Amino acid sequence: MKAMTRLEQQITRSGLKPRFTTSSFISRLACSAILFISTVLLSPVLAAAPLAAGFETLQAADGADKPLEVAVWYPTEAMAQVVDIGPFTLNIARGGAVAGQSLPLIVISHGNGGASLSHHDTAVAFAQAAYVVAEPPRVAWRLIGLSQATTVVDRPASCR
Repeated sequence: MKAMTRLEQQITRSGLKPRFTTSSFISRLACSAILFISTVLLSPVLAAAPLAAGFETLQAADGADKPLEVAVWYPTEAMAQVVDIGPFTLNIARGGAVAGQSLPLIVISHGNGGASLSHHDTAVAFAQAAYVVAEPPRVAWRLIGLSQATTVVDRPASCR
């Protein structure tokens, strides 16, 4: 039988039960130490700066026709700035280096009556989440100079 310490003898005589045993205290202390150490070690990872949205406009050749201007957003670690492009105000890092490799691609089409930057807020959110986003213009409107193309016959061959 194990000899009791003076404190254990006093607790036993008083009729009180200890809140914790020595072994449970040590295991709780060990768990707390592991949690503290892992928090300290992981804090640089958790404190990493969030990605910003890089932005470029690229020229895509379209045969003999004028090249298409494609808006491209991508994740970057460069600092974003507020930039006005036409009627739109974007929070982007123009020309920043791409953060990551083999990133997934999302292509956004703005639909009838929109502009190539109409969904810039959605594109920025996807870029900040590590996607590359391409938003080409509506080819029919740009190439044939129409504000609305009502039939397939009126569209260039590449759009039919």
